[in-house]
Amino acid sequence: MGKLADQVITTRAAKNVAMAEIEERIARVKGDREEDGIGGRIAGAVSGAARDAFDEAMQVADESKGIIAGTTALLLIWFLRNPVITWLEETLGKDPDTEGNDSNDDE
Repeated sequence: MGKLADQVITTRAAKNVAMAEIEERIARVKGDREEDGIGGRIAGAVSGAARDAFDEAMQVADESKGIIAGTTALLLIWFLRNPVITWLEETLGKDPDTEGNDSNDDE
């Protein structure tokens, strides 16, 4: 019976140590939760996700510099297309005001 009693005492001591550690962790979590609040935790999660997305975007950008440069150039040309077309027409001698208008001397 002495061996069984020693085992019970040892097991109970281990259980008490484990319970003390769990209670300490719970108290720490409660303290952190009260300190940050719901808004702080949401902001932390969102900023962490945004940071991860930015890091991944930078990695993709480093791997695809040519594609990004070409896309940027095409977008720039698209937004500046009207001034570029006007400049080309003036340079090549076409008058944009008379484009598509045939001279009708009949009128």
